[in-house]
Amino acid sequence: ARTSQEVWAKRLGAPVETTNTVGMKLRLIPPGEFFMTPQYRVRISKPFRLSAYETTVGQFRAFVGETKYKTDAEASGRGGTVQDHNRQRVQKPEYTWLHPDVAPGDDYPVAQLSWRDCDKFCLWLSGKEHRTYRLPTEAEWEWACRAGSEGAYCFGDDAKKLGDYAWYSENSDWKSHPVGQKKPNAWGLYDMHGNVAEYCL
Repeated sequence: ARTSQEVWAKRLGAPVETTNTVGMKLRLIPPGEFFMTPQYRVRISKPFRLSAYETTVGQFRAFVGETKYKTDAEASGRGGTVQDHNRQRVQKPEYTWLHPDVAPGDDYPVAQLSWRDCDKFCLWLSGKEHRTYRLPTEAEWEWACRAGSEGAYCFGDDAKKLGDYAWYSENSDWKSHPVGQKKPNAWGLYDMHGNVAEYCL
C-alpha cells in the first residue's frame, strides 16, 4: 500500500501529504480495486486526497468564525444526541459541537454535526482553497480505510489489535479523544476504525 502511494505521488509530481490553509493534512490515496462484498468488486479509478485526521473542532471553528454558520443542532434548538454509560441515547439542546463534553479542545474531532453541516464546511473550504472539497463516497472511504488490507480491519483480522488503532466502546470511556493518538493505517490515515462516526457522500 505504501509503495503504491509513493509511486502515484511520483507519477503526479506531488507529495504524499499536503497541508491546507486550515491545517488539514491531506494524504494521497492511490486508485485500485477491492471487494466491498464477496460479490461486488469496486474500482477506484482516480487518485484522491483524504484528511489524515478527522476534522477537528479547531478547523470547524475557523469555518464558523468566518461564516457565522449555525449547525442544524444549534439552529433547531433541540441539540444533538449522546450515548450515556447505559448506552441510552440522550438528546439535549446543549449537546452541540461546542459542548465541553463533545469538544474539550481544538484537537478533538468535531461532532454533533449533520450531513448538511459537513457539506457546508466542504463548500466553504472549496471556495477558500479554489479546489473541490467533498465527503468521500462510501467506496472511497472503505478503500482508504482498508489501505490495501483484505482483512476485517486495516491491520488484518486480529480484533485484539483494534485498541492499537482505534478508540471504541471498550477503551474510550464512551468519549471522543484528540485525533491521531492511535496508530495510522498503511496510507497514514488515523481514527478510521474509531473515535467519532464519519459521514460519506
